[in-house]
Amino acid sequence: MSRASRTGAAHAFEVPYLGLMSARQPLTGAQQALADEMTGYWTRFARAGEPNGAGAARWPAYRDPSPLAQTLAPAPVASTPSPQR
Repeated sequence: MSRASRTGAAHAFEVPYLGLMSARQPLTGAQQALADEMTGYWTRFARAGEPNGAGAARWPAYRDPSPLAQTLAPAPVASTPSPQR
């Protein structure tokens, strides 16, 4: 079993990408792009309660009847069916 499948929905793995604590190693170009995207979503959500904005992939609200999870994988960024709870 891989570490990712054991971890599930872990918390705080995103912190280094948000610049809230120093990373042990500098971010790669791809990691910095992810950090910039994540920071945009977080900032818009903190400011207005809405993560969506110009140039960002739409992040739909979570709804129990048809739950979606946002993926920020390298490409494409999209909402996908949420894993079973």
